[in-house]
Amino acid sequence: MRDRTKKRTHYPLNHNLELISMGKKVKSVALPPTVGVACRHSHEGPASCELRELHELESKLRELESKLRELESKLRELEGKLRELEGELRELEGKLRELEGELRELEGKLREREGKLRELESKLREREGKLRELEGKLREFEGKLREREGKLRELESKLREREGKLRELESKLRELESKLLELEGKLRELESKLRELESELRELESKLHEPEMSFVSLKVSFVSFALTHVGSTVRVS
Repeated sequence: MRDRTKKRTHYPLNHNLELISMGKKVKSVALPPTVGVACRHSHEGPASCELRELHELESKLRELESKLRELESKLRELEGKLRELEGELRELEGKLRELEGELRELEGKLREREGKLRELESKLREREGKLRELEGKLREFEGKLREREGKLRELESKLREREGKLRELESKLRELESKLLELEGKLRELESKLRELESELRELESKLHEPEMSFVSLKVSFVSFALTHVGSTVRVS
């Protein structure tokens, strides 16, 4: 691209040099040797005819000189533009070299990024493999969890059943405790009556003056009577 630009900028310079050479040739134009030849066959006088041809030639020369000045003006304009374009070209070439350096730097960074990208893609595939493995283990654990939940519900059902039986047993226990308290009350009542009978017996013993054997026989009979009375009272309760 740089070579094509140089050829394009050198071409107008060669063209302008050709224009300068052409202008110099126009300035060096002399009267052709044929001037005056046509006048020999003209009805005009030689001097008048040659003067007319000279005026025509001078007019053409002035026209050519005007065109030459115009061409020289355009040449100077083109040379100015050429210098401007050459300056812009040098500036663009400098920027191009700078951009090429930046491009090489960016290409190096791009290769580095591509290497890191391949490394990350490899790590990503590894992570995806581990993720699939963990998902498999998770599904396995979820199956086990559902199994454990089923067993837990079964145990909870059995627990509720046991709790129902426990409440039933507690109710029966409270009922038995109530009966036990009632029996204990009756037992205390009987013990109280027994103590009363024993007191009455001691009182009778003190009043009696019978022989020892008769007293013992009487005491055994009384105790037997009392125990029979207490046993019958407990059975009735």
